Amino acid sequence: MVGPSNARREKENRPLRISLDIRPLQARSRYQGIGVYCQNLLKALARMDGEETLLLVHNRRSAPPSDLPRSPRFTLWPVWRPYDIGQRFLPLLDPVWTPFDLFRARPDVHHVISIHSACLWRPCPVVLTIPDVIPLVFPDQYLQSGMKHRLLYALARRTDHVVTLSEYSRRDIHRLLNIPLERITVTPAAVDPSFRPLDDPAESERVVRRYGVVPPYVLYVGGFTVRDPRKRVLLLLEAYQVLRKRGFERYQLVLAGKEGPYSDLLKAQMNERGWSAGVLFTDYVADADLPHLYNSASCFVFPSVYEGFGLPPLEAISCGTPTIAYRNSSLPEVLGEGAILLDREGPAELAEAMEAVLTRSDLAQELREKGLAQARKFTWEGCAARTLEAYRSCLRQRRSQFQG
Repeated sequence: MVGPSNARREKENRPLRISLDIRPLQARSRYQGIGVYCQNLLKALARMDGEETLLLVHNRRSAPPSDLPRSPRFTLWPVWRPYDIGQRFLPLLDPVWTPFDLFRARPDVHHVISIHSACLWRPCPVVLTIPDVIPLVFPDQYLQSGMKHRLLYALARRTDHVVTLSEYSRRDIHRLLNIPLERITVTPAAVDPSFRPLDDPAESERVVRRYGVVPPYVLYVGGFTVRDPRKRVLLLLEAYQVLRKRGFERYQLVLAGKEGPYSDLLKAQMNERGWSAGVLFTDYVADADLPHLYNSASCFVFPSVYEGFGLPPLEAISCGTPTIAYRNSSLPEVLGEGAILLDREGPAELAEAMEAVLTRSDLAQELREKGLAQARKFTWEGCAARTLEAYRSCLRQRRSQFQG
């Protein structure tokens, strides 16, 4: 007869059974930051040798993504929801439904990728990814009524363990959600291997010209469907006007990203101010084409005032593109010495930094070399390894609570 202590020891020693909620890959978020994170985390976990088994939780209302990474350790686990994660209020039912799914699946640890699926109660230890707490940092701009976020963040406070993408976000989560630091693990993200220096400049130029881009140009990458005041695109547009007045009219300013209501607003503002000359909106750029856009750029500019991680500038330095950003939030962590980090925020200072990169070949080369060295510090395998350790830490914490 196996005693209770022996049964517990056998359970603790067997390989982990992990459920991972991949429903963000079935919604519009698939092509946004959380979807990119989820897909690349899965790819890295599939490449790793390990004994853990993963249940990939998906909504059977629609087919799982056809390009999901394959691994003998992965098993699709369907759940039923009458809504998608991306819908506005219906997902608030998810914290109630998810625990019943976990009773059925019986994982050792459950990983929630989207805060919309945080659990009201937890039949097993739960790890929650919180990339940032931007709505709490800028409540006047992002919270609106605040009811939905207050509920979700209340559930987040109760989760067993949190993973986030930077030390800066870890401190903000601790400060604004009052989650102890020992319950927050940093798992830095990375970029796809396609973001690298390319060997055929002529091919890259052919690709970018399909979008109306004519080198030389200054590049910005971001979304233009919804206004995001953090990104400070107007500051970049104003700095570009200063640059043109200094004799750099031959350089285009290329704003790459899906267009929508916000790009329409920007274009109207540019027309009113006489800022349209030399500025190009590309609209959506295919994933396969984006490395070419970075590689052909004379420099990349990222004027954001706050980032939980900052993927576009990491993509830029991974391609060897000289990069300019600001010394705020997580950007010093991500960019290190691989980019120019500005402290003063006026358009004249930004234009001066762009002029320095465009006129000083020694500075541009130094930024390329240091940027590539910095980018090599970030890998999805490293992110996956730290995530697995977060699962184990979460499980140890829960077991110590019960044993204590």
